[in-house]
Amino acid sequence: MILTETEIKQAITEGLITIHDGEELKDSTCKTIKDQSIDVRLGRWLYVYDNYKQDSYWVDLDEQDFHVDPYLHFIIAHTEEFIGTTAGSGILPTFKLKSSAGRLGIIHTLAGH
Repeated sequence: MILTETEIKQAITEGLITIHDGEELKDSTCKTIKDQSIDVRLGRWLYVYDNYKQDSYWVDLDEQDFHVDPYLHFIIAHTEEFIGTTAGSGILPTFKLKSSAGRLGIIHTLAGH
C-alpha cells in the first residue's frame, strides 16, 4: 500500500516514520513531503566501482564533479536525510528516482514506475 500525503504526515505524528536531516528531526510540517512521497537529497559521498579498471574508490561531490557512465560505473550513494520506520508498523519505505532523471537519459535501477 502506498501512503498518501495525509497518511505520511499522520504516521510521522504518531512516531511510525522518522525523518532526520542530520541537523534536526523533521515533523509532519516538513516541506519535503509531497503527494505520496518524501523528497530526499543526494548525499556528499559516492562509492564507485569502475568496471573497466576493476577498481573502486570514493568520490566527494563537494570536492569534484562526477560523470556517471551507466555501463562503466556501479555506484552506491546515500541521502542527506535518514528515514526510518518503527518495527511492527507495517510501513516499508522504498526509494525511487524522479522521472525527470529518466528524461535526462539517466539509466538507474530505482526508476519510478
